[in-house]
Amino acid sequence: MLFNNVMKLIHEPVGNNLTNRPEDVENVKFKFATIDRYKTPVENGYIDRELNDAILGFQRDKGLKVDGRMNPGGETEAALVGDILGFTDEDRNIPNPEPQKIAGLGALPGLFIRLAPVLRMAPLVAKDWWANQSTEERERALQKTKEEEARKAECDETYSENTQACNRVTQAKGERAGAICHQSASEIYASCLSGKEKEYWPPLQD
Repeated sequence: MLFNNVMKLIHEPVGNNLTNRPEDVENVKFKFATIDRYKTPVENGYIDRELNDAILGFQRDKGLKVDGRMNPGGETEAALVGDILGFTDEDRNIPNPEPQKIAGLGALPGLFIRLAPVLRMAPLVAKDWWANQSTEERERALQKTKEEEARKAECDETYSENTQACNRVTQAKGERAGAICHQSASEIYASCLSGKEKEYWPPLQD
């Protein structure tokens, strides 16, 4: 049961002021408990201070963007899974892989972490999948990964802009209005990550 929770990827962002699927929150707690960064027994799927501190502390220690949130297949989740599997930072660091340079080679562990959310597989399963695919299939998977990462970068930028706007709403209209705005920013981010066209995103409640 614990292993399944550790290897399962989250579906939606996890962090304060987000929608937070209970299953995803519980998943993240299990992951941090595995590397001894979450001490409280994992009894529910709600964000607590210890989990928030665990995310922030992990991001700081790893030199990642310190925003207190974990995105599906994002750098924080990838680094966390990598730590669980015993990968080094060097293993994970494969910036902008070129299909023609990598597809015919034995893939490094970090690549499996990047492929996992695209293939909808746990990293270890992605490793087995990779080993049994042709060069052409590997190239297609790598290209899709690059496209997904580019789209995610755009979603991250939109979320960052919306978060700044919601911070201004909090200052001008108060905590309640700010919380509603942040909730809508989270919903927009989820819509963006799901691949919906911008015209179908919910509005920012600012």
